[in-house]
Amino acid sequence: MDLAEPPTGTDAASPESATAAAGCPMHAVVEAPAAQCPIDAAATRADHQQRSVWDQRARKLLFLPADAAPQSLLGANDAFAKSLWISATRCLLIYVVIPLLAPIINLTGDLGPILGIALSLVSMVAIFYSARRFFAGDHPWRWRYSIIAGGVYILLIAQLFIDVRTLLT
Repeated sequence: MDLAEPPTGTDAASPESATAAAGCPMHAVVEAPAAQCPIDAAATRADHQQRSVWDQRARKLLFLPADAAPQSLLGANDAFAKSLWISATRCLLIYVVIPLLAPIINLTGDLGPILGIALSLVSMVAIFYSARRFFAGDHPWRWRYSIIAGGVYILLIAQLFIDVRTLLT
């Protein structure tokens, strides 16, 4: 369901639909006070406004059409959650499981760096697609997410160089 549309099955003139339209689209709570909702529901229902130059540049970098209407914000949150799970799994495997299991099952040699490269690449793809969803939905937190995602990307690239250097030496 697109967040910009009122819930189906309700009459637009009824008090119920007015309350639902004022509810929080992120939590699907009808009576959520505005202070608890991270999204301005009125802004999500409004037609997309003229995007800034920086938004247009980011959309071009993410291979998104510059003049497309905003997509659902729930898709951005789902992509973000998946990206976090992938990144958390990668960190858990690389920094906890592999060091603990290496002496037990003889994970020496090239297996560690190869696994690190593969997991880093999967994490980078997940971050890219979640950033795409944030910008495709004109999510209000897209720039905050971009700063965090950019920092993680830099760390992943550094880890890739370390793993490749380890493989080559």
